[in-house]
Amino acid sequence: SLKTTEKLLSVKKELTNIGVRQGSPVFLHVARHHPVKNHDRMFKTFQRLSNEGIDYQLIVIGDHYDVYENQFKGHKQIHLIGARTNIGDYMSFADFFVLTSDKEGLPLSLLEAMSMGVIPVCTPAGGIKDVLRNGENGFMSKEVSDEAYYQIVKLALQHKDEISRQSIIKEYKKKYSM
Repeated sequence: SLKTTEKLLSVKKELTNIGVRQGSPVFLHVARHHPVKNHDRMFKTFQRLSNEGIDYQLIVIGDHYDVYENQFKGHKQIHLIGARTNIGDYMSFADFFVLTSDKEGLPLSLLEAMSMGVIPVCTPAGGIKDVLRNGENGFMSKEVSDEAYYQIVKLALQHKDEISRQSIIKEYKKKYSM
């Protein structure tokens, strides 16, 4: 399970400097850029929310996102911050953990997010569908498609207060921790 580190305060400062405000829903994605992760789906979804004036912040941690850097440089809601080793610090500020994969095994990053009580919002790829139950311990799109993912993110925003961090942590400890 993830933990916060001595870098927690500097991460808080970093997030404030890039525009993350208290009360604004924070989505976190942790993965290197790879075609199977379908980052186009993620970015299309969050760009669409942005165009609709929906309040959120998306923080993307990982490397090889060069193809997106020009598109999102200076974006007020989408932040590509590169690779980090202190993921727990960032996770502690997140409301949601996002995965938009076409194919997956059972992502360790999903379980790590759950270990910190962050609400997963994922596609039903691979082992994800064996872990998530909509509205109970996260949100999962009906299918692996751009429209279905966009719809589940909107639903997650509307119902985020119905899932407690503590209930996700409790389930993680009971079913997924060693």
